Amino acid sequence: LGLSAVVQVPLWHTGLWVTIKAPTEQSLLELDRRIGEEKVLLGRVTNGLVFSNNSVYISSYLVNFCLSHLADVSYRDINAEALKGLIKVTDIPILVWGMLCAIYPSGYPLAQPCVNNPKTCNHVTEELLNISKLCWTDNRSLSEFQRTMMTRRNVKFSDEELARYQTEHRRGGPLRVKINDNLEMSLRVPTIAEYEQSGYDWVDGIEKMVEGSFAVSMRGQERENYIIEQSRATALRQFSHWVGIIHLGEDNAVDDRDTVESLMATFSGDDDIYTSTLKEIGKYIESSTISLIAIPKYDCPVCHTTQHGDTAVHEHLIPLEVTRVFFTLTSQRLQRLLTRQ
Repeated sequence: LGLSAVVQVPLWHTGLWVTIKAPTEQSLLELDRRIGEEKVLLGRVTNGLVFSNNSVYISSYLVNFCLSHLADVSYRDINAEALKGLIKVTDIPILVWGMLCAIYPSGYPLAQPCVNNPKTCNHVTEELLNISKLCWTDNRSLSEFQRTMMTRRNVKFSDEELARYQTEHRRGGPLRVKINDNLEMSLRVPTIAEYEQSGYDWVDGIEKMVEGSFAVSMRGQERENYIIEQSRATALRQFSHWVGIIHLGEDNAVDDRDTVESLMATFSGDDDIYTSTLKEIGKYIESSTISLIAIPKYDCPVCHTTQHGDTAVHEHLIPLEVTRVFFTLTSQRLQRLLTRQ
């Protein structure tokens, strides 16, 4: 009937196969209610930063929602908390895409505006996309062992196999980058559990500071504005979960999580460190992503300008913000449900 399905999707960054069953309408309503009641505006602002702490609450709700609808996984433990300690954060879009495939097997209506100057061309290309065809994976970045392992989609992988799979990534392994003459950072791809913990610590720390710094508690828009201001003052903490070690000079290496996050907040006040750190982490995230949800680039049928994405590594693709796609489709579905006679 094209209503829903059970789908099996690969998490290429982690080395797992997960089988996702479609949620009920009641489950979608509950997810919508929980996100709507989230009191911290900061945790609901995504702005395309899917791997930053700025979107930790909405990503956490979505991830937990997806994991609660797993029918099977190619690992010995299907417990959500155990899987969050195992699945890489770069697999979050793939997980959400899998849920979309289960809910909407009949396709996704996409309206893609031309990226040329709007004064020159304002054409909007409209197509019905087959969601299951939107996952693109760079197989050249996988070793022979990784490719062979991912063909065994119905096998329960051991911890040793998963550890070897992840260490054989040609892109996305530990990388030491230079920020300035006295500062270097060792970057690594975090797990979902590390991402959640880092994000909650950051947002909760700002919340506590807001509540404890004033004799009279701020409310409403004033409170939200102050939270946003404090988030900007400690902006580098949005990406602290990507930093494993901070190297201060030649002999001083810091790997304690609390200290790393505190230093990232401190570094936010230096424009040069801030700019250089964001640039290096952005390059690392892009190079570490070997599987993404996207459409192929194409030429506008009106002005014939080539439509392209903003990623240099995958220049032939136009990435889709799959989280936004999920909530767009879900909102439309719930609206039809709630207005049904």
